[in-house]
Amino acid sequence: MKPHSLGNWLSSLAMATTVGLATSSAIAAEPIVFGLTMPVTGGAASFADPERRGVEMAVDEINAAGGVLGRPIKLAIADNRCNPTEGVQSANKLINEDGAVALIGAFCSSVSLAIMPVVQRAEIPLVIDVSTAPVISEHLGEGKNTWAFRTSVTDSGMANALIDFLAENMPWKRLALVGEDTDYGRGGIASFTELAKGHGLEVIRSETFTQNTPDFTPLLNKLVASKPDVLGIYMLGADMANFFKQYEAWGGRLPVTGRFDPALLSPAQRKRGFLNGSIGVLPYSPDVDTEANRRFVAEYRKRNNEDPQFQSAYGYEAVYLLADAITRAGEAKPAAIRQALASTNYPSMMGVNIEFDEQHQAHNNAVILQLKDGEIKILSLNPT
Repeated sequence: MKPHSLGNWLSSLAMATTVGLATSSAIAAEPIVFGLTMPVTGGAASFADPERRGVEMAVDEINAAGGVLGRPIKLAIADNRCNPTEGVQSANKLINEDGAVALIGAFCSSVSLAIMPVVQRAEIPLVIDVSTAPVISEHLGEGKNTWAFRTSVTDSGMANALIDFLAENMPWKRLALVGEDTDYGRGGIASFTELAKGHGLEVIRSETFTQNTPDFTPLLNKLVASKPDVLGIYMLGADMANFFKQYEAWGGRLPVTGRFDPALLSPAQRKRGFLNGSIGVLPYSPDVDTEANRRFVAEYRKRNNEDPQFQSAYGYEAVYLLADAITRAGEAKPAAIRQALASTNYPSMMGVNIEFDEQHQAHNNAVILQLKDGEIKILSLNPT
């Protein structure tokens, strides 16, 4: 099957013709269950909720157009609270109780690592759509875990794209890094530190903190005392919001970089200028100018009254990837889905085709963006 655009999926008759979706008269057939393991509650829940919205949007679109192979998709969601132990429980529930033929998740990198052995033993395919810790790739592919596939770009891939940009375009030389004490935070700091070597950038201090830290003042004192040109951050959700709130109140004026997402700041925060000039790298932006992304953003805004985030886009595409694999396989059995996923060649809304390498890792564009005078601007799209 030749690759097709997301637009084709959304154009009714053309979609049904190009990807084999059945007519809506067959929607009463036995559903195909996709399982989504994610933090529904806990500190990462608000950050993960856009993923759920993207997944649900894709499921609704596909079902409205007739389903897959004449069958509707049914979405089952299990809460992992961004906790590895609860992640294992959620994966087992989705597989053994809900009858999922494939899983999407698990949002937090530490949880994705924890559930990978579960799906391997159960022989159920897993699409890792959001987790970015580089260590995940060490456990994927032939001779390792052949049931898990990652679509999200890695922190090392994003760090490499960001560092190339900073070295060529910015005067910053001295960096202090701060991240949560998780696989995501530690992995981001390690990747940035290693890749900065040879680019004229020096990481002069790095610190980690326990998730849900109430007071960042001691940490800020240490970081700024090292006299960096810029702070690099690797943190999620409530911690990031709390960090920036305290950073502004503390009087911080250094720009930030790393996995900085200015869209998580309120418009008022962005306009106050305490992070003016900050440059971050993300796997996605709603401002990426492709036909598929424009369509996605318009529908997502109509549905949710807000812009999508990268979790939304990657969750959305994960559903379409699984639907595409089932269509090409001709059946919704886990082994057939896994085999079809391995030969995926699917056009992403980010402007490149999603294919998996020997480590079951996809390579997509990273977005380099800047907060300037209260506005978010895309500076470049860099391959990872």
